Amino acid sequence: MERPYLIGEAIYLCKQCQYLVGKIILTQNNDFALIESIAVAPYSKINKRLFIELYKEMWDAEKALRFYQHPHFDVIAIFYQIKGGPARQLEYETIGELLERTKYILTDRILAQQRINST
Repeated sequence: MERPYLIGEAIYLCKQCQYLVGKIILTQNNDFALIESIAVAPYSKINKRLFIELYKEMWDAEKALRFYQHPHFDVIAIFYQIKGGPARQLEYETIGELLERTKYILTDRILAQQRINST
């Protein structure tokens, strides 16, 4: 499990990862999904779920985060599957998990936007 970020670190990493918004990814279930947002989120899973529910209501990550009063944060990619009807089922994955799974490099907590060349 990744260590939690302090708010300043999370905001910085979130800004560095904004280039991912609008990109199509392959989910862990092998479905195509569109990244809706890269957002600072609570660190714990239960608070992340609450954050996502609030995000669905407000469509604003900053407003959805206002309930959270703890010092530990994470950065997540919020996405929805491209297939299906008009109802968008939002899902999320931590930015570290997403970048590792999609072979992007995350070094010293700073994102390098390059693919790993497989040999």
